[in-house]
Amino acid sequence: MKKLITTITTSLLLAACGGSDTDLETAFCIGLGQEASATATAAAAAADAPTVALGDQRTDLELVPVDGGQGGAIVFVADEEGFFAFGLGEDVPLKITDASGADVPLVESVRGSEMCTELAVRHTAELRAAPYTLTFGPSSTTTLPIVAEESDDDVTP
Repeated sequence: MKKLITTITTSLLLAACGGSDTDLETAFCIGLGQEASATATAAAAAADAPTVALGDQRTDLELVPVDGGQGGAIVFVADEEGFFAFGLGEDVPLKITDASGADVPLVESVRGSEMCTELAVRHTAELRAAPYTLTFGPSSTTTLPIVAEESDDDVTP
C-alpha cells in the first residue's frame, strides 16, 4: 500500500511539474527522501564490483576504505540507450567506465537542489544498453543514498 501511495504521489508531482528539468529533480527528491528499498556494498576494486540494480527507489550504498577515504565501485546495467542521471544524497565524486575500461564523460553535474535537502548532486551520462562500472570517492561518506533515472530531461540540446 505504501508503495502504491508513493507511486501515485510521484506521478502527481511529476505531472504538476509539466515535463521540465524539474521532473528529474522532483523524482530524485522523492526517491532520496524515502527509506532505502535496498542496500549494497561497493567493492574496493572495480574488478570485484557487484552488480547493483538502481532505479527510482533509493538504494543505500555502503562505501569501503579506498585511497584517500571511503569509496568503491559497483556495476550498473543500463537497460536501454539514452541519458541516465544518478542522484546522490552526498556530494561524492563519480567516475563511469564502460566494459572495456574507457571513461564515459559526464554530460552534466548539478549540485544541490532548490526543492529538497536530500539531493546533494546529480550526474548525467549518455549510456548504451550495457554494463558500466560506477566508481565513487574518495570521500568521508560511509553510506551513499543513490537513485537512478533514465531521462533526457537533464540534457540541454
